[in-house]
Amino acid sequence: MKKLFISIVAVCFALMLAAPTMALDTDTTGHMRVRGFAMGNTGLDKNNQDSDAYFDTRIRMQTAIKVNDKVSLTFMGELFDGYRLGVASGQYNTGSDGVTGGDAQIDFRRAYATVLTDFGKFDIGRMSGGAWGTTFGDWEGDYDRIKYTLPYSDNLTLVGIIQKSAEGDTATGTGADNDMDVYYLAGIYKMENATLGLLGAYVNGRDTPNVDVNKRVLIPYFKSQFGDLAIQGELIYEFGGIETAAADTDIAGLAYNVEVNYDIAGPFSFEAGYAYVSGEDSGTDTTIGNKSYGGIGADWDKFVVFADADCLLNDTTVQSVTKYGVKLWYVGAKYALTEDITLWGNIGAASAAESLTAADDSYGTEYDISMSWNVMDNLTYTLRAGFLQAGDLWKTIKSVTEVDDTFTIYHKLQVDF
Repeated sequence: MKKLFISIVAVCFALMLAAPTMALDTDTTGHMRVRGFAMGNTGLDKNNQDSDAYFDTRIRMQTAIKVNDKVSLTFMGELFDGYRLGVASGQYNTGSDGVTGGDAQIDFRRAYATVLTDFGKFDIGRMSGGAWGTTFGDWEGDYDRIKYTLPYSDNLTLVGIIQKSAEGDTATGTGADNDMDVYYLAGIYKMENATLGLLGAYVNGRDTPNVDVNKRVLIPYFKSQFGDLAIQGELIYEFGGIETAAADTDIAGLAYNVEVNYDIAGPFSFEAGYAYVSGEDSGTDTTIGNKSYGGIGADWDKFVVFADADCLLNDTTVQSVTKYGVKLWYVGAKYALTEDITLWGNIGAASAAESLTAADDSYGTEYDISMSWNVMDNLTYTLRAGFLQAGDLWKTIKSVTEVDDTFTIYHKLQVDF
């Protein structure tokens, strides 16, 4: 049965690739990438200098099929997402969403229908979610949704979403409320030099027995451009409560980021910014709501070690940085060496928003250098290196007696189509 299923999926992928030659109006996009990682002292432990070195790969394809002027279908699938080269099938495979499991070599991630009407657009099915405004706080994934988009005017767009994040009724038969539903309302207003947006969400979570989650989220953002000067910012405010048979817990979380970018005459550009994520307080009745966003957000890849490769500030486990929060300042510069080669670097220092019982509140200071090279049309090579001068807060987080610095170097070759 397993081989039959894999064969059917393989045929479906072949149809996706062949779609442009079929009678229907289709558009296929995607990429193939191969990445190599070298990580030193990933545990930040001076007495246990562990390291990692490996390659992984992914092929992603998305096909949009235009059925008629009003209806279209979109499918997205992946081959070997996060597959580590040299590992036997089914033994170890971690995808870009962080999920580890066997036999994930072929994965259909999204499939949804788009219907255009005289009173707005409907998207129905499994589609992208978790990204809004700037990339700060984002954790893009795949969600089952009904999405309605209304261009209210030339400047204002309204969006409404009903999302089913979890469903346990059909499997367990425990009751009609054994699920998690999320409801979104959003507005995006575009002006000549700026874009403003506001997203509101309500989470009604009952997918865990005897646990009732009621959470509200407000996320405003702005992006502005004034000549060579760009300023953007985003704020995430969460509040609500978690009710159990044993106790009630308050949800209270705040996160925000403000960033300034400036292009000067010639090939140089500069950026500076500040990010904040609240931590838990010392009481027993309050928890940080920002755990659901993974600290600064898995898609906010300003730094190699803090975010992109090692994800030290993106962990959502109970003893992660989301318990202590984050205060991060950073500066960076970019230089276009040639028309095809760009160099850039970043420096940033992070500390805890709430040190709690930790003796030190410093995550450390990171130094990054990176390069992007457009080798030819549709082929890009990227090299990134990050060095973290680790702070003593990792003693508490990692449960080590003495911390030591770490570095990560990774490179990526990607073909876009």
